[in-house]
Amino acid sequence: MLRFIADVGERLPEISKSFVADPRRAGGSMFRIYRDTRFSKDKSLFKPAAGAQFPHRVRGKERSVPGFYVHLEPGLCVGGGGIYHPDAEALQRIRRRIVEKPKDWQAVRATRIPIEGDALKRAPAGFDPDHAFIEDLKRKDYHSMMKGLAAATGVATGGSARG
Repeated sequence: MLRFIADVGERLPEISKSFVADPRRAGGSMFRIYRDTRFSKDKSLFKPAAGAQFPHRVRGKERSVPGFYVHLEPGLCVGGGGIYHPDAEALQRIRRRIVEKPKDWQAVRATRIPIEGDALKRAPAGFDPDHAFIEDLKRKDYHSMMKGLAAATGVATGGSARG
């Protein structure tokens, strides 16, 4: 997995120089591989999957930043990106940006990439309930996940997800 992260790090600047791939064993992009077995009947020490995150470079300064995520396991590979459970301040900045730059948000929606995550039932305070993007303004998360990457990664056909 660490080699995969290093390889992603070499290509990530082609997408954006703002995201980081950190191949360190601890404190880097890779999620821990050890399971918390304290309250589980399954006492196996390792998770059956490997996961990594590629956060925005300002992550050290701020918790709520966008990023990319990948999850690899035999038979199931998932990749995605966006911002998951942003804090209130970051969420307000996203919503204000949608309202202030509707053409930019229209370009995002025109990609037809589904945006997932939790949403409010009503318009958030201070936002017009009749706004053209009210369903997006109600969102509490702005991320998208793509399943079925197994064929592209080789993990389902015996490739290794370990680093």
